[in-house]
Amino acid sequence: MGKQDYSTITVPTGPILFIADLHLDSKFPIFTAEEVGETRNFLEELVVQSEISTLFVIGDIFSMQEINSWFIQDILKWLDGLAGEIIILPGNHDRNLGDIAKKNEIPHTTILSSGSAVFQRDGIPILFVTHDARGGYLSKVSKPAEFLSELRRILAVPQLCWLLAGHTHQPFIDFTMRAASIGPFNVVARELSPVKDLSYSYFLAAPHCCFNRYGGQLIVQKHRSGKLVSQSYAIEFGGEENDV
Repeated sequence: MGKQDYSTITVPTGPILFIADLHLDSKFPIFTAEEVGETRNFLEELVVQSEISTLFVIGDIFSMQEINSWFIQDILKWLDGLAGEIIILPGNHDRNLGDIAKKNEIPHTTILSSGSAVFQRDGIPILFVTHDARGGYLSKVSKPAEFLSELRRILAVPQLCWLLAGHTHQPFIDFTMRAASIGPFNVVARELSPVKDLSYSYFLAAPHCCFNRYGGQLIVQKHRSGKLVSQSYAIEFGGEENDV
């Protein structure tokens, strides 16, 4: 699998929610306490409605490297109570989360020390997840197709496996390449993303009814006349075809 370091994860039996780039800093200039609260409330409702068993955060929970430790602790404890299992893959803005987490009780949360993770079913890799491969990319994130293509090369993702990434701040999916990017996930995403009317972007995966597969949906939500309007892009990954 190349020179990158990976965490290996067995695919859960229940639904998985992937989110990225929350950037929930209390001191970030474009945020208000109300906007942070709205994002938190939306995530809480989404986890309940979709019956999420595992929440996977693909980096950049925060925006600034140096923020109040009490705020970091509050967010980590809040995340820890959302689902049965929380997995955090730190992004370029929160690489030091592991050190902070050791000082707190977050029993349901795993903070990965690796730069990427690979989900396996029956020992077979089906989905690779990364934020930015620890900065090991060359392409500009403003060009998500190039960014994802480069990440596939750096991570040596097998041809039949899907790659899911954060960091780009714009939802994008390429079925031929088998790669997608998500994020950011917050109410003021229009200020953080080239897609200025974007509100939320996330990836929801759940066991498929047959062929030992997982079904996944990249969901993009935008504000239209005061309401959230959703677009959904469905994919499948896993199954016997990956056993090569």
